[in-house]
Amino acid sequence: MRVHAEIKRIIVVDDEKEYTSALAKKLKKEGYKVDCFSDPVKAISMAIKKPYDLVISEYKFENMDGFQLVGILQGIMPTLHSILLTKCLDEAVELRAIESGIDQFINKQKSIEVAVKYIVEILNREYQQVFTPRELISQEEGIVLNTRKREVYKDDQIIDVTKKEYDLLLLFLSNKGVALSREAIAEQLWTTEIEEIDLRVIDGHINRLRAKLNLFCINAIRGYGYKWNEQ
Repeated sequence: MRVHAEIKRIIVVDDEKEYTSALAKKLKKEGYKVDCFSDPVKAISMAIKKPYDLVISEYKFENMDGFQLVGILQGIMPTLHSILLTKCLDEAVELRAIESGIDQFINKQKSIEVAVKYIVEILNREYQQVFTPRELISQEEGIVLNTRKREVYKDDQIIDVTKKEYDLLLLFLSNKGVALSREAIAEQLWTTEIEEIDLRVIDGHINRLRAKLNLFCINAIRGYGYKWNEQ
């Protein structure tokens, strides 16, 4: 069993009881607290009552899909990590998962051990971020990123950003002046194998972040990636 500085809570929403039971058993052995639901509506009701660190959701339900469920839960808990489960091998669904900021897309045909490996990696990544400075600042852009509250301010105004936008900004502000390849950015922000990611998705996330915060310091490096340039 792994020892965690703080016990992480996971909510699993899937109507395939055999898979859910096996996954929950493995996760509890890793030291996590796990609640399982087959009904997404009941999962939402529970999430209102107590916080979670990660949601693991089936892709399809009768009354909604996993993307909708994750969106609702992240509305309640903005820092919630997310994993989408499916037996569907549709690349369009996987691409949608990456573009929407889902942390991981897992094919159920892979072993439970593989799923647990991804889950541990995602939650350990969050634990490592606890040791970043309390605030990261860009004087030129008027940006303040509060790492304890996971809040972003632009010219003293709080800005609503998605989880992926926050993670991107954290990466750039932690690496000012460093040329980051698209592959390096993907490795930091996704646990999916790099070859499974269309790297143009990264360009889309960065363009949306630039537009939302009116950023000028993120400069593209042709054929390579990006760099935060600031005096």
